[in-house]
Amino acid sequence: MNNYCIPNDKAWYALRKTLPPWRWQENLDELLEICVRDAIDEVVLKIDTGTFTHYYPDFDWLLEYQKILFKVKEELSAINVVYSLNPNVTQGHGDRGRNMRDKLPDFDFIVGHGGECCTDCACQVSPGWRKYISRQWTIYAETKPEIIWIEDDIRFMHHGVVKYGCYCNSCMRRFADFTGTEWKREDLVNVIMSPGNVNIVRRQWLDFQRAMSIETMLMFEKVVHQTSPSTVLGLMSSGPMAHCAEGRDWTAIANVLAGERGELASRPNMANYSEQGLHGLLFCDTNVKHVRHAIKRPTIEMTEIENYPYTSYSKSDTYTALQTMVSFSAGADAVTLNLFDHCGTPMDESGTVTQALAKIKPYASALKACAGGIMNDRGVRVFWHEKNAYEVKLGKTGSYDDFRMFSYAWAEKLYLTGLGVTYGEAGVCALCGQAVRCLSENELHDILSKGVICDAVSIKALVDMGYSELIGTTIDGEFALGTTMPLAGERYYNIEFGGDPKHYFSLAIHKQHPCFIWLHPVPGAVEISEIVDPDIKRICPGITVYENRLGGRIVLVPFDIQKIGMEWLSHMRKKQLYHLIKWAGRGEPAVFVEVNDRVMPFRRDAADRCVVGAYNLSLDVHQNFKIRINLEGKSVKLIKSLQDDGTWQVHQNFTVEDESLLIDANRMVDFRYPVIYEITFD
Repeated sequence: MNNYCIPNDKAWYALRKTLPPWRWQENLDELLEICVRDAIDEVVLKIDTGTFTHYYPDFDWLLEYQKILFKVKEELSAINVVYSLNPNVTQGHGDRGRNMRDKLPDFDFIVGHGGECCTDCACQVSPGWRKYISRQWTIYAETKPEIIWIEDDIRFMHHGVVKYGCYCNSCMRRFADFTGTEWKREDLVNVIMSPGNVNIVRRQWLDFQRAMSIETMLMFEKVVHQTSPSTVLGLMSSGPMAHCAEGRDWTAIANVLAGERGELASRPNMANYSEQGLHGLLFCDTNVKHVRHAIKRPTIEMTEIENYPYTSYSKSDTYTALQTMVSFSAGADAVTLNLFDHCGTPMDESGTVTQALAKIKPYASALKACAGGIMNDRGVRVFWHEKNAYEVKLGKTGSYDDFRMFSYAWAEKLYLTGLGVTYGEAGVCALCGQAVRCLSENELHDILSKGVICDAVSIKALVDMGYSELIGTTIDGEFALGTTMPLAGERYYNIEFGGDPKHYFSLAIHKQHPCFIWLHPVPGAVEISEIVDPDIKRICPGITVYENRLGGRIVLVPFDIQKIGMEWLSHMRKKQLYHLIKWAGRGEPAVFVEVNDRVMPFRRDAADRCVVGAYNLSLDVHQNFKIRINLEGKSVKLIKSLQDDGTWQVHQNFTVEDESLLIDANRMVDFRYPVIYEITFD
């Protein structure tokens, strides 16, 4: 960038802040003081925000506010703080009590698949909206911000009363041009939502939405870069799992927004806007990795940490600090902080969060310096495909929700049992849902020639596609747990896989009545557990493993992992999953935390070193906190541990056992700071 360069060894804090017109100078004076006091590197001005938004302010209002923006930029520059912008409304997130239809008659507003009509949220295909946004963003770009952020309301889903899609007049006209066929909304929806085999019309509709999204992003890129070529476009996302429902082409959008300059800022959503408990940090880590994998190109990665409703009543300083640490241990370049209300309340009257973040900045900087840059996330590969909606087979009661891909279900359970995850290539791949239907035969053979752990729904899909011989089973039946048969438990008896002939798991895991499939393993498959009745008599196979002719090792888990909650997990389940992943991957997992409690491990590798660590997601303090990694033939040269003050110390409490390294923290570990090690190899 011209003047915008985030140092590799510095935690970068970008504060997202509104300066409302009625109090902007007073708020700016305080903002300048806090930027200096609390080590804020960048201010992202949010414009016309919150309940005080006009949604689509007129141009006289925008030109008056532009004068404020020029003043703010000048004042921030004087204290060496970067100036960026974040218009809060583009399409609109949801109807918030306003009706803009009469005020903006040339806009098309979003219409849902059931005929629901938005009153505030405009369709991104609407010519009237595009004309307005082009002028609005020209006014913003004239202030030449370093980054201008596109909010995640640019989407074909989640607009208040309209959950999925847009079937407004402009969309229906453009779709007719796109396909050469005219449709009524009701008829089109019926075909898109048809059960059974996928039809070409659904694929055309998803292709259309992909094309319109790219077209809209191209509009933003041209408007901004015609006015301010040095400004970087930033994209906030609702997350790849959700965007499957609209078939988003992540890479194409990223390439368009990067423009000739070739730079793009990405803002992965870390959710947890209100404190969700330590468990909520799991989504923070996985979504950073997931968005990075979906975009498939270098970006300036700036995570979104938000606090709603903007006081310590909703989120503690400690939780915000933990989200900041997770951002940098996941490899992000910076954090964006939306922590204060949009009503002009002085920040120091809203809590002490910026002081808390300033206090941990040396630690966050050290964490970023070791875990940032070009490194590979290591662990079990969590499989995801952006075209899930294209190929998923709907049942008779199917809905738009089925178009999403909830790959997070495997990530969550693997993390909590001490296993690291990645969305990149790995020796073991975790499958759930029907996304395997998106793969070619060659792609499937590649996956099935390695280690695989499949849940019930992915097993069903693979059997349906004719891959029974490669996964080692057919299916004798299926039903929803808790609705048909009294399956009392799962006997985890296989000693070679860590089991005990007298150990049972309860199957009281049917809050959402997850699918259970009755496996019929082929000869050569090995049973790890069996399903029993209340008198512990065998009913059918449980978890089963199979080595196929391609050399792939397949683990068959007959439960729908997407609908099973935390009641599925236990200390023995942790042991079981460890042994299954070790078998499937033909060796120690990339990273495994041995403590018997909730944890979130990670591992990031460079050529001659790796960074490993784990967050304690329990309020309990642990003394026997040990992390095991697969050395993969490398020899250890030096291990350093990150201290709470941001310094490093040589760590000598470790042992090397065959192919693995076991590191003992040798101290009490609580939830406030993760355990972090940097390992260099000879």
